[in-house]
Amino acid sequence: RFSRMGVLHPRGPAATGVAVLLAALCISHVSGATDPWEGDVDTVILDNSNFTQSIQSRKLVMVEFYTPWCGHCRQFAADYAKAATELKKEGLVLAKVNLDKPENHPLAQQFQVSGFPTIRIFKRMYDSDKKNPLGTMEAYDVEPRTKEGVLQQMRVLGLPPKRLKTAEDVAKAVADDVENSESRVSVLVVGVFADKKGPAYLAFKEAWFGRSTPRYVWVKAKDRALVAQYIGDAAGDVVAVITKFDDVPSGAVQILPASAMEDVDQIVRFVDIHSAPLVWRYNDALSSRVTTGKLQKFLWAFVDQKSEHWATYEKAATEVAVAERGKMKVVLVAETNLGVLNYFKIDPASLPQVLVIDVHPEVGQRQFKLGNWDAKARSYDTSEAQDMSAAKLLKFVGEYNDGKLKRFLRSEPVPAEQPGPVIKVVGSTFEETIASGKDVLVNFGGDYSWCEHCKLFAPEYVIIANALAGTGIVCADMDFPSNDVEDARKRGLQPAGFPELFLFRAGDHTKPIKFEQDKYNGERGMRAIIQFVKDHAALPFQLQGETFGAKPRAEL
Repeated sequence: RFSRMGVLHPRGPAATGVAVLLAALCISHVSGATDPWEGDVDTVILDNSNFTQSIQSRKLVMVEFYTPWCGHCRQFAADYAKAATELKKEGLVLAKVNLDKPENHPLAQQFQVSGFPTIRIFKRMYDSDKKNPLGTMEAYDVEPRTKEGVLQQMRVLGLPPKRLKTAEDVAKAVADDVENSESRVSVLVVGVFADKKGPAYLAFKEAWFGRSTPRYVWVKAKDRALVAQYIGDAAGDVVAVITKFDDVPSGAVQILPASAMEDVDQIVRFVDIHSAPLVWRYNDALSSRVTTGKLQKFLWAFVDQKSEHWATYEKAATEVAVAERGKMKVVLVAETNLGVLNYFKIDPASLPQVLVIDVHPEVGQRQFKLGNWDAKARSYDTSEAQDMSAAKLLKFVGEYNDGKLKRFLRSEPVPAEQPGPVIKVVGSTFEETIASGKDVLVNFGGDYSWCEHCKLFAPEYVIIANALAGTGIVCADMDFPSNDVEDARKRGLQPAGFPELFLFRAGDHTKPIKFEQDKYNGERGMRAIIQFVKDHAALPFQLQGETFGAKPRAEL
C-alpha cells in the first residue's frame, strides 16, 4: 500500500505493482542504463540507521530525499553532486537519502515527503529546540533546482558574515539590501569589530548563522570611516541596523546597546524588532516578512482603506506601535487583501475589525477579537470597532497583556441542514459535538483546492459513514484550517497532515484516540477505519449481527 505521503510500504499484494505505481508517483520517469549519480563522491550517503547521528554531528547540512527512478531526481543529480564538491571545500555538507530502499521509508513519513526530490536543510542554531536532536529544519522548495541555487543558499546559511573593505562595498550592500516599498521591506545589519576572534564578533557571527535575512556584514574597526554616515560617533564594537523606515521616531538607523554586544539572543531580538517598520501595511508580497521572526505577538487592524476609518486607525495604530515597540507587531490590513481576510473569516463588508494574535508555546496560535460573543447568533458583535481611538486600542491591548481577554475561535457558518451521512462540524459546534455522549469519529481535513488527499478520501469517508449508519456512531467532518479548536496542540488535536481521523469516545471525549494506519497494515480505507472504530468505541454497537465496542479505556 501507499501511505498518504506517496511512499511504498513493503507489505501486501500492492507490492506486485511496484513498477507501475512508482512511475505514476513521479511526474517524469527516465529510463535507461546511464547512472547520473556515477562519480558522486562528495555527497554524504544517509539512511535510516545513520540519519539522526549524522545530522547531530553537523551544524548545517542539506539533505535530498530522492529515488533513482524519478526523472526530476536524475536531472538534478549532476548539479547536486557538483555543488557538494564545491561546498565541501568550504566546510559545508550536502547529503542524500534513497527512499526507494524499504529500510528508508520511515524517513519519508517522518519528514512528510510527498514528491521527489524533496530537499530539507537541518540547522543547529543557537535557538534551535534543544530537545530536538535534528535541530531546526527548513524546507528548500526553490524552483528550478540548480547548482547555483544550492550553492547560494548554503553559503548564505553557513558562511560567516561578509567583510566590507571599500566604500563601494558598503554602497552596494546598502543599495542591494535596504528597501522599504510595497513589494519589499529589507534592512542591512552592519557590525564594526576590532577583533575577529573577540566575543562581540563571535556573537554577531552566531546570530547570523542559519538565517537568510536580513543580511549581516561587517567592517574592521580601522575601517570605521566606511560606515560613519550610519553609525555616527559610536565608539568601540558596534552593531547597527540600517533601514529606510520614516515612521520610527528614533530614526532610520538603530544602534545595539553596548551591554548587548556579546549576547547572541539580544542581538537577534534587537535586529528582529528593528527590521520592521513601526506599523506594517500588509500585502501578499510582504506576508512572510510580517509574520516571521522572534516576535510572535500581533495587533491586526482590518480596515476599508476607502472609508473614513482608515485615517483614524492609522493614527491609533501608530500610537500603539510606539507604546508596544519590541513587544507586539502592529499590522494594518486593507479590504483589498482578500486572502488574509478569508483566512481570518472576516467579511470585507464587516470592517473594521481588530484582532490580537499570538503564538503560545503550549497551545499554538491564539486570537482575541475586539467585540463580544453573541451566543444566540453564534457570531461576534464587532460594532465597537466602528468608533476607534488610540485610547480604546491601547485599552484593548492592555487587557490582552493583563490576561483579561477571552480567546476568539474562528468558525465557518453553522450549516442550516445536515443531510448526512457525514455531518459537518465547525468551530462553534465542535465542543458540543464531541461531548454529545456518543462515539464521534471526526475527519480533520482541508479545502479540496489544495488538499488532494482530502478530496480523494472524501467519497471513502461517505462509504464508511453509510456502513456505520444506525450504529449510533457519529461520523463528522471538519475543515480544520478554516475553524479553530481551542488549545488544539495541547490537546493533541493538531493534525500532522490532512486528512487526520480522531475518535472521541462517549463519556471520555477529553482523551481522543488518533487513527494510526501503521497499526492497520498500512491501510486507510473502509476496512481499516471500521476496524479502528470496533476496537475503540466506548458504547456497544451492532454491525452485521455482531456486537462491538464497550471496552474500558484500560483495555484498549
